Amino acid sequence: MIEVEPRYGFTFAPATHLTENDEISIEILRLGKEERLRFHKCGPDCNTAVEVSSVGVESVKGSNIVTFHANENGKYYFWLNNTKAKEQKSAVKVKRVKNTLKGAFLEFESGSEIFIIRGKA
Repeated sequence: MIEVEPRYGFTFAPATHLTENDEISIEILRLGKEERLRFHKCGPDCNTAVEVSSVGVESVKGSNIVTFHANENGKYYFWLNNTKAKEQKSAVKVKRVKNTLKGAFLEFESGSEIFIIRGKA
């Protein structure tokens, strides 16, 4: 199950913490050419974070499924980054999330769409 941060709607995360070597596979249905999907590990209380990895359209040529790996136990989250926008305006808001038995569909205000494939996480 994927939860969107309720206050601003910019970040989204698995409802549970991940353990080392957990994987999250995401099908990129539509992604703007100036957007990157970023994967972060939270610091204490998730007030800080460290980027683990990110992907853009150049990363999905040939296959539209990308896999993110948890490098250690903890809370992780994603956000969609418009690389041409400045500072706080660079985060793209989640417009809609629909959790299903097979995974979670997310649509963003920019028109980008992804499907998080249900797995270990």
